Amino acid sequence: MSRPRSDHDVFRAVADPVRHRILTLLSRGPLTPGELVVQVGRAGSTVSEHLRILRAVGLVVDRPRGVQLVYALRTERLRALREWLQSTSRT
Repeated sequence: MSRPRSDHDVFRAVADPVRHRILTLLSRGPLTPGELVVQVGRAGSTVSEHLRILRAVGLVVDRPRGVQLVYALRTERLRALREWLQSTSRT
C-alpha cells in the first residue's frame, strides 16, 4: 500500500531541474512522452521516470490519445500549492 503524497513530496518533485522543465513544457499544453523526450533532450527511460514521479505526487495526469499516452498538468494540484504558498508569504 502506498502512502499519501505530502506537499513535501511535491516540492521535492518540482525541485529537480528535469521535472521542472517537463512541468514548464506541459504548462503550454499536453504532450506525449516522445515529444517530451525531444524537447527535454533526455533518454526515454529518464523522461518516463520523471513522469512517473510527477504523476505519483499528483502534478500530472496521463490519458490515452489514440494509441499514445498524453501527459497534462493537474492544474487543481498546482493551484492548491500556489494558494498555500501565498498564504504563508503573508505572515
